[in-house]
Parts: sequence; structure tokens; C-alpha cells
Amino acid sequence: FINNIIIFSDTLKDYIKHLTQIFQFFIFRNITLPQTKSYFIYPNIKFLTFYIDILGLLITAEKIKKFE
Repeated sequence: FINNIIIFSDTLKDYIKHLTQIFQFFIFRNITLPQTKSYFIYPNIKFLTFYIDILGLLITAEKIKKFE
């Protein structure tokens, strides 16, 4: 069972290369991914209680409220 795969790369060219490698592995292992749950080339994402972007990890307001 695969729940989340997050791929970050320095360039779009590297990103496509990394996706190709992952997809080749999935094909080899006969692993399928639902298209409705697949998202590509996002500048930032929310994962758990963090925002992840080119600057790194940023804490969400949700996480900050837990410490107040």
C-alpha cells in the first residue's frame, strides 16, 4: 500500500527524470496509481501539518495553534 509520494527536484528537467524513474519502477512492479488522486508540478503542497515549497518546510497555522 502506497499512501503518499512526494517528489521534489531542483529543475523541471530533473523532476521529469525522477517521475520517469518512479513510473518505470511502478510498471516493473505492476503498481497502478489512480489518476484522480495524482497531482503533478505543484509549486507548494500541504503535507501533514506543514507547507512544503522551494524554501523548505513551513509550519501551518493548525500546528501553531496546538502550541498556544
